[in-house]
Amino acid sequence: MIASKSAERRFHKTSKSKNNNDSPNNKKLPSAEDIIEGRYSIPPSNFELEASLLGAKIARNTAPHPEHVERMEILPSLLSMDLFSFGVAPISFEAMSNTVECDRSQTDLMGMLVRKNSGAHGTIIFLARRPGCHFCREQCFDLSELLRTNNLEGFNLMGIVKEVAVDDEGLSLMHKKYFPYPMYLDEDYVMYESMGNRKVKLRSHNPINWVTYSYRASKRLKRKKIEGNLKGEGLIQGGVIICDSHGNPRYSYAEETMEELPIKSIIEAACKVREEDED
Repeated sequence: MIASKSAERRFHKTSKSKNNNDSPNNKKLPSAEDIIEGRYSIPPSNFELEASLLGAKIARNTAPHPEHVERMEILPSLLSMDLFSFGVAPISFEAMSNTVECDRSQTDLMGMLVRKNSGAHGTIIFLARRPGCHFCREQCFDLSELLRTNNLEGFNLMGIVKEVAVDDEGLSLMHKKYFPYPMYLDEDYVMYESMGNRKVKLRSHNPINWVTYSYRASKRLKRKKIEGNLKGEGLIQGGVIICDSHGNPRYSYAEETMEELPIKSIIEAACKVREEDED
């Protein structure tokens, strides 16, 4: 399976959410016996934890996160966003040399691109927090796998990044290995603003909880063979937006750092858009 049941997260809106006490903050801490017997260990020192060294720049949040919300909705800010009011620049990749080219003067209206890239039923947009980010690569890879295995039939994928000429090698690798779909530069952060300009948040003040969760995340990345780096702007979070065949945003998922995508929720949302499109 691409993602575990515990990864099911919420697609945001104004609505009802289900709180559940099974959050990582409420997990039973490892016992001394577990540590002594080697059933639990501290993550390796060379593992690049995405948020652990950002210090005071990170907004802390200790509230438990719901494990799953049955209904998937859309951020209210997306409803008021006009995709035809701003442009993004297409990014081209040279496979042989791992170089990236982006002419910022050749921008295309986002609304036109969403329609142009649309499948029979719509487009799924992936907003990357950072091309070299381990967890961003994991998420876009999982989206790619959903499309490859026909779980997103009738939808096409496209990606958005904030910057180029910062980690072009990482961006090229992300496109080549994890997300081989059209990518565009949103230099003015318009799409990120529509997702709330959310910043990376620590999951807990409790260091043991933090280390436990980080260790599990590092093992998950190692199992999936996800590589990454720490180059570029990594505070403003991304997410996933599902648009219908007319280019209208219908559902959204706001990134939770170090989390897997809510795979089941994404499939359910895509199915609902597909069913409504066929009616």
